[in-house]
Order: sequence, then C-alpha cells, then structure tokens
Amino acid sequence: LVLALALFPIVPSSSLVLTTVINEYWGSSVGWFDDLQFWMLFGTVAVTLVSLWIWRAYVVWTAGRYAGTVMAMAIPIAQVLWWQPLWQAGCGTEEVLKVHQSAGMIGLWVWGTVWIWWGWSRFGTSVIRGLAMSDSARRVLLSLGSIAFIFGGYVITMVFLNDQVLDEYSDLWSGQVIWTIATLVLLLTAWYFSRGQRPRLQIAGLLVVGAFYCCLWLWPPLRGEFHLFQVSLVYSNLLWAPVAMLSWCLIWRAKVLWNSTTRRRTSWLALGFLLVAVVSPLFPRYGASWPEVCRVMLPVMAWGGWMIATMLLWRFRAPALPERVEDCLRCSSCGYSLKGLYSTRCPECGVQPTLDELVATVVGAGDA
Repeated sequence: LVLALALFPIVPSSSLVLTTVINEYWGSSVGWFDDLQFWMLFGTVAVTLVSLWIWRAYVVWTAGRYAGTVMAMAIPIAQVLWWQPLWQAGCGTEEVLKVHQSAGMIGLWVWGTVWIWWGWSRFGTSVIRGLAMSDSARRVLLSLGSIAFIFGGYVITMVFLNDQVLDEYSDLWSGQVIWTIATLVLLLTAWYFSRGQRPRLQIAGLLVVGAFYCCLWLWPPLRGEFHLFQVSLVYSNLLWAPVAMLSWCLIWRAKVLWNSTTRRRTSWLALGFLLVAVVSPLFPRYGASWPEVCRVMLPVMAWGGWMIATMLLWRFRAPALPERVEDCLRCSSCGYSLKGLYSTRCPECGVQPTLDELVATVVGAGDA
C-alpha cells in the first residue's frame, strides 16, 4: 500500500523531469513532439506497469485476469494516445481537459484492477475470494483511485460549465440566483442530515446555517454579480462534493458500526464539508491573489479533512471469523472443496496454497 501511494508523487515529478530533458535536447528537432502528451504518456505507462509489479504476487493469475488487466491498461493509454479534448475550447483550456481526462482514466484503472484481481464481495460473487488481500487493503486502494477520478471529473465539469454553459447564459447567473440556490441546497442538506436526531440539535443546526447565510447575504461584495469562474466553481463543488462523500461512505460502509453516534458525526462532517465547498468560491476579489487560490484549494483540503475525520470518529467492526473450519477448506482459485485430502493441492486446478492462504480466503489476509 505504501509503494502504491508513493507512485503518485514520484511518477509525475520524475516523468516531468524526463520530458523536460527530452524536449531540451531532442524535442525541438522534431515537429510532432508534444511535451505535455509525452509527460502524461510516460506517467500513465509507469503507473500501470509499476502497479502490476507491486501487486503481481498478490494475484492468482488466470487467463481471464490477464485479459481483464490488458483491457483495463488499454483505457488510460488509449486516452493519452488519442490526446483530444472532449469538446473544442480555448487553447489553454484544451490542455487542461486533456490532462484531467487522463487523470480520471488513471482512477478508473485503479478501480478496475481491484475488481479484476480480487473481486468485490459487496457488488456480487467474486471470481477469487481474496487470496492474500484483505478487505481493508482493497478499500484503501479504491479510495486512492477515487482521488484521481473525482479530481479529474471536478476540473472537467468546471471547464465545461465555464466554457459551454454559463458563458452563453451569463446574464441568467446573477449573484442573487446562485446565492439563493446555494442557500437552499445547504438548508435542505442540514435538514436531511439532522433527521432522527434530538429536536433541539436539529433546530440549532438549521438556525446556525440560516444565520450564517443571512450574515453573508448582508455582506455588500456578495450581493452583486459573481465572476463567471466563481459560478462554475460553485456548481462543480455542488456536484462533486456529494460524489466524494458518497463514494467514501460506500467504500467503507461494510466496515463501520453504524449507530446513532456514528451517523450523527458523519452527518455533521458532511454538512461542514459541503459548506466549505459552496462558500469558498464566493470569496470577493480585492486585488489580492489569495482568494483565487482559496477558491480552488479549500474544497480539496476540506475533502482530505473529511477523510481523516471520518477515520478518527468512525467505529469499525471486528473481523468476521468463519463459523466452521470447513469454510476454509476450499481452493482459493476455483472453490473446489479440499475436505478429506492429505494435501492443500487442489486436484481440480493444481493450485497449492498454504494453510494461512486458505484461512485468508474467508477472513482476509490481515485478519488471518
């Protein structure tokens, strides 16, 4: 897991250095060389190949998994080789689209390999029941892949709204309209998350959100027209902040003890995350550069804070142990019953796991 995590800072930086060197000593002599495309191509190939090297010993390789891995690898590489934006935009905007389209494909690669190599029990019967990969490790990998996918989709949505939708109807997106929509969304969110809680806590939460927005409504800079970029950021945040929260909860929901305390903590954390995502793009412009940085970076930092806070405040289930020893006596590759044999070698497919690996097929490698 640490090696997989280290790929994300190491590969982009090293591939950027390599691209710069090639561009300086060789790229200028050829007309077709695109340094940005080469950077993304090198990074994509490096991430996929090094991921295969990291996890190769944790996968029972079959013909189906070989084929699935090749198809999953072809998707992000094909995106870089195609290297076209989803729609025609400005010169600089098209480069942003290309990069984040590739980033989103890397996230899909991580999700696809987790499914192909180890299956996912919550979404159906897996081909292999997890030879040496625990459920928690798979969840960490899925969470890692969601970062690239959600961030890529967030930027693509922001560019789409800014260039294709809001630019044509900018006269309809005044400050009053966007402020009213954002206020209604947050008030409805506060009401939804506070259902079933104590009436005083529910009313207090609604009053806090309402008072906060009333105070900001009286702030003169926020009563006028918003910049088009601010509007696109607000709507992108309103779309992708719930996606980020829901995907995180879906990944970890089977490991969390969902009681009233856990649900209450998660609800108010979600409300705080959404509040930051909506408010940060509305910072007024006073000629300084820090509001521009806060508009984009604060929701991203709040997303990381959401992940850390949930991990600290959630209560996790104890590992589920098998009820019968016979449940462990099945081949980790094909599921053939090994009961009554004098060896762990499967007479059906020839795989010979260890006893630890047999137990791991039921309880996960970490718990075994």
